[in-house]
Amino acid sequence: MASSGASQRGRSLFPILLDTSGLERLEIAEEGISLDAVERALLCRALDQMGWNQSRAARLLGITRQTLIYRMEKYEIERRKAP
Repeated sequence: MASSGASQRGRSLFPILLDTSGLERLEIAEEGISLDAVERALLCRALDQMGWNQSRAARLLGITRQTLIYRMEKYEIERRKAP
């Protein structure tokens, strides 16, 4: 049985997973889609939305800051520097 802490962290994801209102517009190409690419895009979007504040982005995604940092390293996500 999952601990209450784990269920609390995952709870913020439920509205996203259960809300299918935008799925009818989602098209997957016949050649498929990379879940890694989707995860990377979600991480980048959350970071952008939260002004690259890692703690807030992690909270938005329902993961720990350490998990966010691990995944940023995994996908080689770095904050873009202004020119």
